[in-house]
Amino acid sequence: MFVYVKRGACIHLLRLTMSVMLLLAGISLLMALFQNSMQVLLMESTYGSQGQINAFFQRFLFRGGITPRELLMLLALGKIMAGVLLLINHYQVIVIGTVIIGLALGIAALPVMTVPMVELEVMAYTSPALLVRIADVGLILLLVALLIDRQSAAGFSITGLRLLTLGIALPLVVGAVFHGMAKINHFGLPAWVLLLSAIPLLLGRGRILQVGAGLSLGVLVYYLLLRGTMIESWWQWQTITEWLPMMVGCWILFCRAGFPADKSMETED
Repeated sequence: MFVYVKRGACIHLLRLTMSVMLLLAGISLLMALFQNSMQVLLMESTYGSQGQINAFFQRFLFRGGITPRELLMLLALGKIMAGVLLLINHYQVIVIGTVIIGLALGIAALPVMTVPMVELEVMAYTSPALLVRIADVGLILLLVALLIDRQSAAGFSITGLRLLTLGIALPLVVGAVFHGMAKINHFGLPAWVLLLSAIPLLLGRGRILQVGAGLSLGVLVYYLLLRGTMIESWWQWQTITEWLPMMVGCWILFCRAGFPADKSMETED
């Protein structure tokens, strides 16, 4: 059996990676807010027709007098605070629950137009928000797994392990099934490669699951290297950091360190 991560350490490793993800995302956003050259681009990419917040949520958020820049500032500081609390292992339930709610609101707030027979005068998201933001859905599943097994010293439970594999596999499946559709992330790879990586994660056990984890890790590494060549500002680094927990999840599965002590998810060595 390959074990490069201690069984009891895998949950702490995922928690620390979530912390690093939040810290990097918050710091990169905060630095972008203080760059004058980034102000217009940042506001347009957040509040514009191809931004992250639809008109409904903008009316709700800004009716109290808060400005768009102040909202982004609060979001950046909130990510940094959540990252620090996860890093020092304090208030895990509150922090993880808050991050889950934030990710879910981010999915709901995405401005999309999926009404048939409508001609758009501006560029907009034309795919369902749930599919465009499938990476956030995966992160939510990983966070739920972390929340369930946060105090375990023997690795993930069966439920936590299934949530972990599902959270990693879902973005790959969506990228394969809806390959080529508007704003759907296909990782820069053919659909069959994504399916070849995801199916063993969803259906495999033992060595097959381990192979699927290795293939999925390869897909994510390739995608991050591809995205890294397109980074032009600090703010854009947050588009990469969201994949770090999934990479760590793949590594945990590949090392088979996250399996529960009863080995019911394993078959043969």
